[in-house]
Amino acid sequence: MVAGSLTQYREHTSAHGYNSANDLRLHFGLADNTIVDSIEVLWPSGKISEYSDIGINQLLTLKE
Repeated sequence: MVAGSLTQYREHTSAHGYNSANDLRLHFGLADNTIVDSIEVLWPSGKISEYSDIGINQLLTLKE
């Protein structure tokens, strides 16, 4: 995720141990930025999806 001069990375896995699960949401703090310039998603299949000019304060559902 890139917003102005801010760049953040997140990695998501669905589980970390036996019989466990994790929240599927990823949260990014944007400081004083009012728009997300770009989001790049590297999917498990190796495909890359890119999104740009995204408004703030919303929940995005991204699917491969």
